[in-house]
Order: sequence, then structure tokens, then C-alpha cells
Amino acid sequence: MSCLKFSVCILLISVAVGYYYGPQLHNVIPAKILQDVEKYIPKQVMQWMHSKSVSNKVAKDQQEKPTSDFKGKIFTKKELWDHYRGDEGSKGLCLAFMGKVYDVSNGKDHYAPGGGYSFFAGRDGTRGFVTGEFTDEGLTDNLDGLDPNLFLGFDEWSEFYESSYKYVGVVVGYFYDKNGQPTAEYTEVQKSIALAKEGKRKQQDEQKIFPPCNSEFSAAKGSRVWCSNRSGGIQRDWVGVPRLYHPTGAAEARCACVRTNGPPSVGSDTGANKGDLGNPHLREYKNCPSNAQSCVTSPPK
Repeated sequence: MSCLKFSVCILLISVAVGYYYGPQLHNVIPAKILQDVEKYIPKQVMQWMHSKSVSNKVAKDQQEKPTSDFKGKIFTKKELWDHYRGDEGSKGLCLAFMGKVYDVSNGKDHYAPGGGYSFFAGRDGTRGFVTGEFTDEGLTDNLDGLDPNLFLGFDEWSEFYESSYKYVGVVVGYFYDKNGQPTAEYTEVQKSIALAKEGKRKQQDEQKIFPPCNSEFSAAKGSRVWCSNRSGGIQRDWVGVPRLYHPTGAAEARCACVRTNGPPSVGSDTGANKGDLGNPHLREYKNCPSNAQSCVTSPPK
């Protein structure tokens, strides 16, 4: 019985030690002792211990392995402003957009002191790029409260700087933290950009169904809207009639050319052969015949 207890104790201790030290076990316990102990441990238990120790080592390696693939210099806002505006004796000429810093020395005619866009140098003025506010308050990286529609312009600016200038790092602020990693705000901005793109795509799809009208105004003739097979820049094989179109969520109604025959573009076909005239978001212009392709919306002055 005592031998059995001794064997069980050896087994439990070995499992614990093997699980803890893993592949480094041979560096901790002399080989002779390990060989003696292993005689008392079933083969299946030894295999299990080995597999667990290897799994632990892999998990540990993954935890210790850096998760960042960041490359480049990490700037502070002060450093970027004090040393990278292209002044005499400065370290260079850089600007940042969405937290990414670019060397714009090749564009010094524009960005160096005296240039037409020198106010962008030495800082992240992301907000100003899309709002057109070039004051110190407007030239900031903070995008809180930005008009959602303005996020559409971000990709164009990013592509421009990526293709035109050398990327050199990031600046700590709204988009990147002190370790050069994207912030929570950066993630939210990316979501806003994606939503803006999706909204733009839906708008384009909608305009294929309800193309914008042509319009004109003169004091002599007043305001007029009309439809053609290319109005709104949408080429099609029908002309349509002008209607006020106010979809859910839109701030205001707009003039749309509406197809007058065939099945509806959206919803079930009742056989009425009225095209999209039955859409609930449409209404006719006052004092304009329902089948007219041109409507005067305000009389001459």
C-alpha cells in the first residue's frame, strides 16, 4: 500500500512539475532524476504532459510576441509643430492626415512657409481638409460632431497623400496612441467612413430609379424643372415626369423624374402599368399637369 501511495505521489508531482515547466523541464531537473521518475509514470500520462507543455509554450509565445506591425516614427504634436514646418533650421517639412505623417518636402512650394497651404504643415488638420475651415480651431484632428456626409471625402485625401508623398510615421492624438496603435476614435471614424460610402451607394442606386430633374431659373421665365432621357446625368430609355420626391430620412424634398409605365421598381406589380408613380414618397407640383414633362415651379418676377 505504501508503494502505491508513493507512486501516486510521484505521478501527481510529476504532472504538476511537467505542466508548469513544460519543455524547460530538463533545464530545471537533472536528467538522471527525470529518467528515474519517468519509469513510474504511464506512457499515456507522459504524452499528455508533453502535449500540454507544448500548448502552454505556444500560448506563452503568442502572448509575448508583439502584436503591432507598426513601422515608422511616433511624433508628438509638439514635436511635429516645433520641428517639421519647413522653417529655417527645422528637421523637415511634414503634415499629418488622419494621424498619419507624410514628408511633403516635394511639395514645399505649397506647404513651406509662404506657400498657399502652409497652414497644414506641422500638424494634423484632418478636420479642416473636409470642412474648409483653415483657422487654428478648424485645423484639428478632433472629428467629434463632424457632419456624417463629410466622411465621404476622407478616402480621396488619404489616397492622395499615400500616392503623392512619403509616409514617415504617426502623430499621437485623436487617431493613434503613444504606442503608435489606432485609438477607439480611429475605429469609429472608419465606421463612419464606411457608413458614408454605403449611404452614397444607396443614393446612387436611388437616383437610377428617380433621376434628378433638369432645372433653370431666370427673372423673365421664373423657375422651371423638366425631364429628359439624360437628366441628372442618368442615361436611360425613358423620360419621365417631374415630381417632388421626399424619401424617409431626407432633410428636404427634391425634384425627381418618375417613370410612368411598366411595373414599379420597388414593391409588387399590381398590373397598373404606372411605373413608379405609385411610390408613397412622391407628390405632384401645384399647377402642373400630371403628365407634363416640364413644370414651372415659380412664376416670373
